[in-house]
Amino acid sequence: MYVGYPLTKYTIQPFNDYDLTNNVQEARFRHHFNCHLSSLCIFVKHAFGRIKGCFSILRCMPGNDINIIYKTVEALMIIHNIVECFNDNPTDIEGYNREEEDDVDEI
Repeated sequence: MYVGYPLTKYTIQPFNDYDLTNNVQEARFRHHFNCHLSSLCIFVKHAFGRIKGCFSILRCMPGNDINIIYKTVEALMIIHNIVECFNDNPTDIEGYNREEEDDVDEI
């Protein structure tokens, strides 16, 4: 059983080990799919690491209204992209904390 995110209309899971198939081509496809999905997950984690380094609110999101949390994260992603488009220095952002993203390579 996969212990990551649950399968929803917003998330996808890799094929489990027990999802075996006798078809070699299908088995290769599933393995390739799992590898690609894993690399995308790493990319997303790195992106969130970079954004968390710029916006301290993401380290301790207040409240439990999921819609507000989604909107906040989406707004911060937009602000982050605008800042990068204008080549602003993220260290100029009040509360910038490089430590949150030290383990993240440049994307």
